Amino acid sequence: MTDRSAEPSSANVGKMVRWVVVVIVLMPSVARGDDDALVRSTLEAHEAAERGFCDTVRETARKVRDLDPAFYAASFATDATIATCLEEPPPPAAPPVVAPPSAAPPDIAASPPAPTPAPARGVPPLSGGRIVGELLLGGIGALGGGYVGGAIGASSCSGGYSDIDCLVPILLGIYVGGVIGMSTGVYVVGAGGDQRGSFGATLGGAAAGALVGLTGLGISEDNAVGGMLLIGCPIAGALIGFNLSRGYDRPAVSIIPTSSGAVLTFSRAW
Repeated sequence: MTDRSAEPSSANVGKMVRWVVVVIVLMPSVARGDDDALVRSTLEAHEAAERGFCDTVRETARKVRDLDPAFYAASFATDATIATCLEEPPPPAAPPVVAPPSAAPPDIAASPPAPTPAPARGVPPLSGGRIVGELLLGGIGALGGGYVGGAIGASSCSGGYSDIDCLVPILLGIYVGGVIGMSTGVYVVGAGGDQRGSFGATLGGAAAGALVGLTGLGISEDNAVGGMLLIGCPIAGALIGFNLSRGYDRPAVSIIPTSSGAVLTFSRAW
C-alpha cells in the first residue's frame, strides 16, 4: 500500500516552483557578486508580496534602493510579484461636492408689517359729473316717491269724501313722497365711490327747502315763480345738505389698538 503522506502537496509544489523562479531571476545578481543581504531582502520581499503584505514590500524597497540603486533597478524592481506592491495605488475618489446650504430666508413674521395707508381726510372736491348724477337720480326718485305718496294720500280719503276734500291729502302725499324720493336719489349718487355723506342731512335740507318753497308759493303773486320755488327749493336743499356732510369714505367698523387692548369704533354717517 502506497504511503500518500510522503507525497508533496500541490501547495508545497507550487511554492517550490515559485522559489525556483525567483532564484533563476536573481541568478544574474549572484553571478555579479551582489551583496547576499540584498538578495535575501529581495527573496523576503517576494514572499511578502505573495502574502499581500505590500507595506512590508515597500519598506524593504526603500532600504534596497538606498543601499544599491543599481541592484534595485536591475533585480528588485523587475520582480513581477514585487512590482504589484510597488505600483502606486489609485488616488481616492474625490468626495462629492455638496453645495453650501442657501441662506435662510429672513423671518417674515419678525419683520414689522407694512403700515396701512391712512384714509384720506377732509372734504373731497366737488365734481360736476357727480352733481349732475345727483340731480338726475334725485328727479327720478322724486317721481317715484311722489307716485307712492299720492297713492297713500288717495287711500286715506276713500269713501264719503268729495273730490275737493281728497285733493289736499293727495297733493300733500305727492309732495312729501317726492321730497323723500328725491333725497334718496341724491344720497345714493353722492355717497358712491370713495365718498360718504349723511342721509339725515340730505333729507333735512330737502325738507327745509320744501318749507321755503311752500312759503314762496304762498306769498308770491306769480304762480310760475311760486311753482319754481316749490320744485327747486327741495332739490337745492337736498344738494346743500348732502354736500355739507360729505367726506371721504371710511370703514363703518374699525379697530383702534390701545395700550390696554383695542377699541371698536363705528364711523358711518347716515
